[in-house]
Amino acid sequence: MSRLIKDSELIMAIANWQQTLMLGWSSPDDADSIIYETLEEVCKLIESQPPADNWIPCSVAIPKPFINVLITYDDGGVDCLHLEYDNKWHDNGWLVFEHPEIVAWMPLPEPYKGVE
Repeated sequence: MSRLIKDSELIMAIANWQQTLMLGWSSPDDADSIIYETLEEVCKLIESQPPADNWIPCSVAIPKPFINVLITYDDGGVDCLHLEYDNKWHDNGWLVFEHPEIVAWMPLPEPYKGVE
């Protein structure tokens, strides 16, 4: 089963484990050094990921064509649309007029898989 994690708690746990590793040895050998460096890289990767609920302004980037995404209008409304090769937003083949204007988008979440 997939689980959501709290990135701040994971980073804190990794940081605490790193301190424990470093306190345990006055001069860590190569294996300990590799573990420590790997944990550093994991923390960097976690911190570099955008939040799952991060809206992407259309002025910054647009999604790839034909991939459904959540969009938000400048009036606060939300919809599920996709861009086509004409760079216009569509909903199941119908052109969506941008009144109100579409200002941001985000990828759709993964589909529900049920309980295992």
